[in-house]
Amino acid sequence: MGEHGCDCDEARAEAQRFIDGELDLTVRVQIERHLAECHGCTERTEFQRHLKLLIAKKCGQESVPPELEARVLELIRRLEA
Repeated sequence: MGEHGCDCDEARAEAQRFIDGELDLTVRVQIERHLAECHGCTERTEFQRHLKLLIAKKCGQESVPPELEARVLELIRRLEA
């Protein structure tokens, strides 16, 4: 990430970690700034956030097998590329 922000590729690459609250403050602020200006990235990130909530709701208290989570995340990355 550049010191002044990020581009769409960087925002997409960090989207899941952003949603999960796993980014350090500097990167999080850069992503937030980008999302405030980029409608396309905002839509993608919100889709991922809603998908995660839907999966959590539908799966109840059952944990998602790591293999399934990895496959879903990989499919999302491919669709975004």
